[in-house]
Amino acid sequence: MKNLTRAALALALALAPLAACDAADAGEALSCPSDPGPFTLAQSRVTGTVALEALPDAPLSKGDTIVIRGTANHEDGLAIRQVVVAGVAATLNAFNFQRWTVTLSYQDLVLAGTPDAGGQVPVEAAAVDACGNRYPFEAFTLPVDLTPNIAITDLTVTATYPGERSSLPSNESAAAALTITATGRAGGAHVALHAASGKLQGVNAAGEVLLVAQPGTDVATATALFYADTPGAVVITATAEGALGSTVVTAAARPVFAPSRAVLVPSASLLALIVTDGVLDSCQASPTTGLAVRQDGSDIGTAAVAMERNELGRYQLEVAGLAGAKQADSVTVTCRDEYGQSGSGTFTLTVTNPPSDIVVDDVSLAIAVPQGRDHLPADGTATAVVTVAATGNPANARVILTASNGVLQGIGLDGGVTLGATGDGEAGATVLFTPNAAGTAVITAAYSTGATAITTVPVVAAPRLAPAGATLYAGTGLDVAVLTSGEIAGCQATPSASITVTTLDGGDVTAAPTAIGDGPGGQAVHVEAAPDAEDGASITLTCQDVWGQFASATFTATAP
Repeated sequence: MKNLTRAALALALALAPLAACDAADAGEALSCPSDPGPFTLAQSRVTGTVALEALPDAPLSKGDTIVIRGTANHEDGLAIRQVVVAGVAATLNAFNFQRWTVTLSYQDLVLAGTPDAGGQVPVEAAAVDACGNRYPFEAFTLPVDLTPNIAITDLTVTATYPGERSSLPSNESAAAALTITATGRAGGAHVALHAASGKLQGVNAAGEVLLVAQPGTDVATATALFYADTPGAVVITATAEGALGSTVVTAAARPVFAPSRAVLVPSASLLALIVTDGVLDSCQASPTTGLAVRQDGSDIGTAAVAMERNELGRYQLEVAGLAGAKQADSVTVTCRDEYGQSGSGTFTLTVTNPPSDIVVDDVSLAIAVPQGRDHLPADGTATAVVTVAATGNPANARVILTASNGVLQGIGLDGGVTLGATGDGEAGATVLFTPNAAGTAVITAAYSTGATAITTVPVVAAPRLAPAGATLYAGTGLDVAVLTSGEIAGCQATPSASITVTTLDGGDVTAAPTAIGDGPGGQAVHVEAAPDAEDGASITLTCQDVWGQFASATFTATAP
């Protein structure tokens, strides 16, 4: 079968030799073959040529036509009554169809045969002679647009975690299966996928998947895989033909011990929390003779022990210095989640008791965030003041501090601070905390006799826009979600006559940074391409939180 590319389509229109009239035309009895067919190309008694009047620059689409010219000659000298190309009768231009012309529409081509994956439609040219026999004499292909009639009414994205779990690991060791489902005339549509972080697999170089129609339904589906590389909630969006779908995938960080470091004296104990957004699988301890690690009173040794949440829904271990211990010791406890991500805490036994005049009954922590806010930015541009306080007779007590998701400033090499008297039976100290990773920062304080305190502060990443850019058909629009676990200060878009950006209540977002309100699914703005939008016109939307962290996305208009 010929593929009518530019090279193959440059066929010369060669006229066939003049065909004679058939016997019936001459008034004689018509002698027809006994075999009425159907006939293949190899069996055909008709030869001919085909050529395009003009070479197409792109696959034929809805509303397009193409003119084909050709020749035909019956090898038995019979009259040719009709030439048919892709089911359409050709026009006679010379005696006995020595020259003919046919005009094919896009609709004619897609009805003539099933396009292959590359959009090539098989086309046959055939002649019907005076005996009524149909002889194919040329077969070729023409390229067509596979998606001219696409109209998506609904687009959804669902994520399935491995083994019916409720989260992914944040180290790319396992993937969530994404299913993209569209209703309407959606088969053959390309869907652009975007993830705020992490990696998508199963998409093409443009980040797209192809929807495949499900037989007998108005549903088309596609699949992809998502690997997370950052802890937290990851928004995944899908856009196609003006439709938008999204889902949120939870990625669990490695387990965090709170505290992750402490010093104990014999007979003292503390409770260590293991903080995770996922599910702990097991914990185990390094060899030790002076310390004990227990879960609900049961010792944890060098063999991995399964972990369960307590009645408060927490993973918790007790670490105790053994009574009568005579020499210093340490133990490292390692816990792994269901994906193998691990976190550790190291606890040291000292046999030197604190001075008898130092008594710490209780330890507490307080954190002060700039501007009186309740969260910090992950980009490290803001620092919180952490105050550790103790009661009893705590002046000069050495308290060990630890923090996740950031750095403590003002502590010693041992991770501790010495408390200064602040009042009768009270002492305290202050340090600074600067975050460096989004999530929940866990800050702990521990004294060697077992007094501990834990406080947390949310650390928020820069805002995210969903979708993070899209192509809009003229006259269509979509809502863009502005996602943050913090607080948005405002959004602003570059001016454009073709694309407008407004708040959901109609406020202009192009004049100046504009506060945005909440929509049904949270904070959002609306992006709309004008009916007469210039093809290729674009705007950039930027949204900023109260800390100056920002996200930007570009939206482009195109003709339908």
